[in-house]
Amino acid sequence: GGSQTRFAGELGLELKTKLYSLCPDYKLPSWGIDGIRHVVEPYLNYTYISDPTEDRENLYFFDAVDRLVEQNVVRVGLNQRLQTRKGRQVYTMASLETYADFHFSNKDDRNDIGNIGARFLIDPPLKPVKGWSSIVYDAGEGNVNRGEVGLSLGRQEKAQVSLAYLYRNDYRARSVYSMGSSLADFSGENSLLARDFSESHTASLRLRFRINDKTDGHIYYSYDLERSEFSLKRYEIIRDLHCWKGSLAFQDEEDESAIILYLYLKADPGVGARLSQEHDEG
Repeated sequence: GGSQTRFAGELGLELKTKLYSLCPDYKLPSWGIDGIRHVVEPYLNYTYISDPTEDRENLYFFDAVDRLVEQNVVRVGLNQRLQTRKGRQVYTMASLETYADFHFSNKDDRNDIGNIGARFLIDPPLKPVKGWSSIVYDAGEGNVNRGEVGLSLGRQEKAQVSLAYLYRNDYRARSVYSMGSSLADFSGENSLLARDFSESHTASLRLRFRINDKTDGHIYYSYDLERSEFSLKRYEIIRDLHCWKGSLAFQDEEDESAIILYLYLKADPGVGARLSQEHDEG
């Protein structure tokens, strides 16, 4: 239908500060802890984006900005980190991020109170174990929309195995986006896509291993606990090509298989090229 010109403008304000306390004499050598610093960063972010001049349904979907709709939201958040010394560097061994959204533009007749999100990470300096969990709670509807918990063992430069469990409720993603500041999204999805999700319970297994100095292997399985079947299987070899990285993968997803070749610049991973050959097993 020809080209479309679309304008969107944003007005925003963010207030934040940083507080910290020190326990320099606390040491736990077996865990690599050499002193502790607790950092607390409270912030308040207001974002207003007017309704773009062209409806997103009249555009081809290229990236998130093409799905942009009106935003009028206040976010109150608190980021916390536990840090220690690792040689001459500062090392973050645990973090807790939380936020709450309050909306002033509700075209879908939703409540003014939006999501409350929280994400916790733990990564001890000298232990080959890492854990994480996250939750997204719809305070307006009173429902947990998404929850995840995971654990990984080993180190990525040698071999690492990760196990995770993901729960999704029956819900429609809510749009929170800014072109001028970074807003965390613990839903695991780009909420500008306004996707509808059905209730699901998924377990996943990820294995990374070093083949040689320039080659890594990657195996990933995703299992749908509701349907008692694998929803995704992926086998991948990643090769360091000096300025580039190349990936050759075989992927089997819901009765559709594909061979994917992916190349991207190491200096800018967002710049790359992908070729795939798909096959419908049905």
